[in-house]
Amino acid sequence: MKEKKELEQIITERTAEVIIQKEEIEQKSVELESKNDELEKINDFVKSINSELSLTSLLHAILIKLKIIRSIDRAFVMLKNNSKNTFEVKSSIGWNEAEINIFTPDVNEAESLFLAKSEEVYEDIYFVKNNNEFIEKINTKNENSSTVAIVVRIEKEIEGYLIIESLKKRSSFNQKDFELLKNIKEHIISAFIKSRILFNLEETLDNLKDTQQQLIQSEKLASLGQLTAGIAHEIQNPLNFVNNFSSLSFELIEELKESLEKVKGHDLDDVVDDMDDVVNIINDNIKKINEHGKRASSIVKNMLQHSRGKSGEFQKTDINALVAEYVNLAYHGTRAENKDFNTTINANYDEKIGKINIVPQDFSRVILNIVNNACYALTEKAKMNISGYKPNLDISTKLKDSIIEIQIRDNGTGIPQSLLDKIYNPFFTTKPTGKGTGLGLSMSYDIITKLHKGKLIVNTKDGEFTEFIISIPCEL
Repeated sequence: MKEKKELEQIITERTAEVIIQKEEIEQKSVELESKNDELEKINDFVKSINSELSLTSLLHAILIKLKIIRSIDRAFVMLKNNSKNTFEVKSSIGWNEAEINIFTPDVNEAESLFLAKSEEVYEDIYFVKNNNEFIEKINTKNENSSTVAIVVRIEKEIEGYLIIESLKKRSSFNQKDFELLKNIKEHIISAFIKSRILFNLEETLDNLKDTQQQLIQSEKLASLGQLTAGIAHEIQNPLNFVNNFSSLSFELIEELKESLEKVKGHDLDDVVDDMDDVVNIINDNIKKINEHGKRASSIVKNMLQHSRGKSGEFQKTDINALVAEYVNLAYHGTRAENKDFNTTINANYDEKIGKINIVPQDFSRVILNIVNNACYALTEKAKMNISGYKPNLDISTKLKDSIIEIQIRDNGTGIPQSLLDKIYNPFFTTKPTGKGTGLGLSMSYDIITKLHKGKLIVNTKDGEFTEFIISIPCEL
């Protein structure tokens, strides 16, 4: 009997132990499940912020993912503006942007609002006990809000704040919320470091884009200067004829008037002969005036068409006339800048080509760029005073099996072989500072190869010659 009671006692004790162990296992299972759930949330948080590649989307992703803390109703993130020594709101959720974006506290003010009257629950995680001052700053009227400030410290310096709020009651955030914030804080700081890198990259890219636009504009202005000089020189020639012949005609008319005065009451035969000669000369002068006036008008008309043309708009164009026009303009543009410059232009245009489909505004820029470079090379070689050297520029067009080939060759300084693989690179130039931006050939290459589906090939020998061959299909 005694043994039976002892056995029952053992069974009872063992049963109690098993029940306790079961309860402990169940409790640990619940805790483990909670931990797994928390780890999944953290993992999802990390994956989300790591997938973002822009500053704005990254910061917004942080705020959205913080909604795993159910107490959060609104939040915003501020980054430090070092130049102004202030903090600026870069992203927010649940806020009226017009209200929150004007909130730009300086370093001391931010510390006073979020840290001075707060309880540090975990390192750099503060429960803002008295948030009335902050609420008044933002001009909101919710007195039951609860505010938590997460300080983002990078290399011991405060680089930002993450402010989260609940509008339900003063003590909305519990210990579990703070533990979760503690566990994701390092990931938030990593995200902030990434955001700072992204911000710097975006700023650098913006600066590079601005610089690129300025250089492109400089290249366009340089081309425009050469073009303008050529146009001015071209127009000046017919205008000189117009002015000279009109002045001469005016003098002849004065002579004619004098002759008319003399004929009054005299024999007319000799006077009529003189008057006849004068009239014939005036007639020739007026023809010259008309001819050169039309020439000047034609140049102006062509330039207006060029300036009004839309980039990228293909038009049927007389390629020979366009090449001849812009070779001439580039040559005279160089002459306008350097009075001592001179060269023989040997032109051979294939009359079988006729009109082809090109973008004249862009194509003319290619001719202008290449001929400008040729004239520069000829000028530089002429400065070397090489015995017997005569600058030559050879221009030709050919029709070859539905391909138009334009050759532009100069016997100038040539291009070193070591530089050939760089000449189409943007911003690469062999010219001295101020003489070129290195964009002319780069843009020319794109215009020919990408826009006109053609080829731009260079043949050269250092110190002897450079030849560019433009090949484009007849039909585009």
